[in-house]
Amino acid sequence: MSMAMRRLGYGPCGERILWARKMLETVVDIND
Repeated sequence: MSMAMRRLGYGPCGERILWARKMLETVVDIND
């Protein structure tokens, strides 16, 4: 994986990590 891809939230699973990250941000927004 390139550094740019990792910086965008990609990992070995690609989109799965982006989805989890988006869900995490949504939960944080709700709690905030």
